[in-house]
Amino acid sequence: MTSIGAALDFVVPATSTGLAGATNVVVNPWSLGVHSDIVEDPEALRAVRAALEGRPPPCVAFGDALVAAVAPEVISRAEHTAGLVVAGGAAVAGQVLEP
Repeated sequence: MTSIGAALDFVVPATSTGLAGATNVVVNPWSLGVHSDIVEDPEALRAVRAALEGRPPPCVAFGDALVAAVAPEVISRAEHTAGLVVAGGAAVAGQVLEP
């Protein structure tokens, strides 16, 4: 099993795309529509091809690897923090947020 996520995806952060025991690949499509553009990204398509051929993911440049390691964590933490702030604000106002 191979999971492919986009480093700068704010819709589904790459921290949410990984699977235990899978080959988890994070790519860096440089576009405004990262979430939808991943299906046409050359780096993602190379990873798909490698997976289909039973090969390991392709190598990436150091800068891309750094972005892939750091950006998803920052995005995920920012989204969780924003959620806590909204939930805390609602609690202060006496409102109950239902999941």
